[in-house]
Amino acid sequence: RYGNGVHVKHRMTGYVEILSSWAVDHPGPYLDVGCNIGEISRAVAGRTAAKVVGLDISPEVIQKARDRSCSPNLQFICGDTNALDSAEVFETVILSNVLEHIEDRIGFLASLRRDQGAKNLIVRVPNYERDWLIPLRQELGLSYFSDPTHYIEHRPEELRAELTQAGFAVSREEHRWGEIWLVASAREKRA
Repeated sequence: RYGNGVHVKHRMTGYVEILSSWAVDHPGPYLDVGCNIGEISRAVAGRTAAKVVGLDISPEVIQKARDRSCSPNLQFICGDTNALDSAEVFETVILSNVLEHIEDRIGFLASLRRDQGAKNLIVRVPNYERDWLIPLRQELGLSYFSDPTHYIEHRPEELRAELTQAGFAVSREEHRWGEIWLVASAREKRA
């Protein structure tokens, strides 16, 4: 109730504003994977005339996103990337607190490039190095993830390595609020 249905962290950290501005620095169409109630999707749609698709596996949050939607260039789809039209290309893909929930991240990232035509990624993940207590908890065999559904909480070099293995190169990286925020672009394929 405090944020009128929108998590207060959006306002406090400014990530919706920043990530949406980074996204529109690159061409659309845009895909926001794990969009939740669509705050970033809406912000991107408000900054461009290009098509924006918000995608989430939760029917409840997709309904909330649709109820709040008002842009003609914005669509919300319930499902994972398999729910997308195989012919549809998204040049810029937003992954805000998504990668840590995926076990085969390299395969997923490569599929975005191969199947959705992603040339640019806007990424936000929890930073393992956000606090010295995180590695201490790990050393002691205690739970150290901020969410039990995470497969990883990345060190910066781990995230860069996964992106490189999937065919992307990081062009911008910032560490804010205990998270890694970055932009990566597809590397040219060698003949």
